[in-house]
Amino acid sequence: MFDLFGRKKALKDRMLAAGNLIQRGIWKRLKKRYTLSYDESFSSRLAAAVVNELLFRPPLKEDAGIFYKENKALINDKIGELRTDEQIKYAVTQTLRVCYFCEQMEDASIQTSEKWNANFDIAIRRGVFIDGGETPTPESFIPFAIEFSETA
Repeated sequence: MFDLFGRKKALKDRMLAAGNLIQRGIWKRLKKRYTLSYDESFSSRLAAAVVNELLFRPPLKEDAGIFYKENKALINDKIGELRTDEQIKYAVTQTLRVCYFCEQMEDASIQTSEKWNANFDIAIRRGVFIDGGETPTPESFIPFAIEFSETA
């Protein structure tokens, strides 16, 4: 018997895992930059907060949420600095598109579409989203994610 649900779930899982590689690759790049100005611990936390904000992912731990609240202006400044980083902008754009696609696979509601349209609008206003283009395919996104993470 053909298991369409199982295949869709496997595809979604692979695409989200690749998105996590992108997240890690952005974090590594930013941490390297931030260690030029901040100590190791702060640069690591700042890079994580910037990545979470870029990808609309809430902090997972309480101390990360506190760090975010205490450093929100700095985080936004750092996001603004990424306007000229074409490599990170491309990675963010593709990852957000994949996240939207994966969430639509589970919940194709109007609320999901509205949430993601708002996220895209925010990313465009921040200058970290490349407007236009299509949702990446597994054949294009997964190899890109692997290379992006490995070359960070």
